[in-house]
Amino acid sequence: MDFDNEIRLSLFSRQEITWWITKINDTNGKRIRPVNVSKRCRTDASFLGFGGIDLETDIHTNGRWNNEEVLNASINYLELLAIFYCLQALYEDCRDIHIEVQSDNTSAISYINKFGGMESIEMDKLAKQIWEWCLLRQIYISAVHVPGRLNTADFYSRNFSDSTEWMLKQDIFNRLCRHTFLPDVDVFASRLNKRLPKFVSWFPEPGAMAVNAFSLSWNQFVPYLFPPFNSIGKVINKVVSDKVDKALMVVPYWFTQSWFPVLLENMSDFPIRLPRHQDLLALPHNKKFHPLGKKLKMIGVVLSGRACRVEEFQKKLLTLSQSHGLEEQPSSTAVLGKSGVCGIVLGFPVHFIRLKR
Repeated sequence: MDFDNEIRLSLFSRQEITWWITKINDTNGKRIRPVNVSKRCRTDASFLGFGGIDLETDIHTNGRWNNEEVLNASINYLELLAIFYCLQALYEDCRDIHIEVQSDNTSAISYINKFGGMESIEMDKLAKQIWEWCLLRQIYISAVHVPGRLNTADFYSRNFSDSTEWMLKQDIFNRLCRHTFLPDVDVFASRLNKRLPKFVSWFPEPGAMAVNAFSLSWNQFVPYLFPPFNSIGKVINKVVSDKVDKALMVVPYWFTQSWFPVLLENMSDFPIRLPRHQDLLALPHNKKFHPLGKKLKMIGVVLSGRACRVEEFQKKLLTLSQSHGLEEQPSSTAVLGKSGVCGIVLGFPVHFIRLKR
């Protein structure tokens, strides 16, 4: 062996050495006896997704994998990734505590307790990410084995609701924002179907800025709203009650629904008719199109909970209306695509406008 030969270290090795040089004063040494366990959670992974539950509060988190995560990944890697996502979802705001993670996968447990391992480069890198995340929060984690038959997180890693996962086609969303304005938060989203960097999830999820949009005040946001169809009426009322300045909302054109007149009354701009593409709505994990396909007529509307904005738009309707040559429509709605009218507000027709390129 020639010790005078030049050896080139890999980028990963150089990053590791740099980390120790900068962090050794802060992190050198390990407690002989860790602090007592403050939190306990159970995690599980399947090839469908991940799940986890905090054993003290019974608060759970779960989600499907995206294509990159599950492609060529072993179940051992997914189990370790499930631990990371559950920590992020359940304990993002915790500091200076000891969390006990219970898993039925011995490989994931080993990579946690030994701060990495030698058998899998991918799992070693992931274990490093987990511990770096913990060090920033002064969190100590330990992992223990729980038999699979007792792992209550198993249910959450295999059962999901697709009703809240439909997402608007990215190109159409971009065009809609250019046509109106760019919202600052996606209020009804998950880490897979979010359309903006900031999002509010239904349940604890990694990366979510908050959980349960209905528990928040929306007047601090300029939100993008694409809720489940059975929650549309509740969402419109929330915009009004929170006096939201402006919100961009995507809804089906269902003029027979009880919420539709309320939608019309709180518009602050002309509604936009979205293209009837078959792939307009899809599920993020498998790209499955909405079962209604082209039959589903979707529109984008700008709503406001501020009376002055709504009144300003309604005055514009008065100015643009030429009622002397038209008969006032007896109903408050019109059929989409035949007259180009979305509905009637204060006796004046509200026309659709086309989505700009």
